[in-house]
Amino acid sequence: MTEAAGFKIAKMRMVQLSKADAERFYGVHAGRPFFETLTTMMSSGRVVAMELVKEDAIQAWRDLIGPTDSAVAREEAKGSIRARFGVDKTQNACHGSDAPETAAEECAFFFGEGSEGMGQCFTLSNTTLGLIKPHLLLDGCLGAALAQIQEHFEITAAQVFAITTTDAADFLEVYRGVVPASEFHDTMHDLASGPFCAVEVAVKGDPSLPACEGFRELCGPRDPELARLLRPDTLRARFGKDKVKNAVHCTDLEEDSPLEVEYFFKLLASVPAAC
Repeated sequence: MTEAAGFKIAKMRMVQLSKADAERFYGVHAGRPFFETLTTMMSSGRVVAMELVKEDAIQAWRDLIGPTDSAVAREEAKGSIRARFGVDKTQNACHGSDAPETAAEECAFFFGEGSEGMGQCFTLSNTTLGLIKPHLLLDGCLGAALAQIQEHFEITAAQVFAITTTDAADFLEVYRGVVPASEFHDTMHDLASGPFCAVEVAVKGDPSLPACEGFRELCGPRDPELARLLRPDTLRARFGKDKVKNAVHCTDLEEDSPLEVEYFFKLLASVPAAC
């Protein structure tokens, strides 16, 4: 819904807030009757923070998410996010900044200096890595790709990154010689061409099972043309353009999964992306 409504996702990260983090974020409400319930709920599981860009973004986002009370949203704004996914006034699916000054403070809380290690939630247990490539973010397809992944897998960590060609070459080094040299070179530069989204995924319903092989099946053949012929429901068939811009990277070997997850969520996560 976010990208379909014209928003650009400039930054994004999944975090697990501590109770102290939640109390700090909602400090303006300290002392109010709902403060304890709100901060307990916000620290009870993973949340996804996004910095969104659009003309008059604050009001546009508040219009999209709907009234604070999900029951009211279902009456007055049936197509809103809170109407569709909210439960009540507290578990109401989304938060939205209410003014430019607040937006700046809240974006800094999640993406600014000192936020790097806050709430890291990658697990490294039977998980694998996926990279949703820059062309999907540029085309406004990040949400659609994430939705398809979530149909089959639990996303245990997610963050938008922007990296240098040196970082891309370091990450892809294990694939050097596995693919033709020209394709390796183009893939390296493509990954460094703009923001992309890294996800750690686990098998939905049974996180004790290894995720690598199943996620590779969801991605489909490396060549999108072949994917559209043989596996039309896969990510690469739906979103891929060619062998380089093929929608998503997935780890080749199960034993490489922890290393690839760590590369992004441990080594590079200290540098949140900016467009």
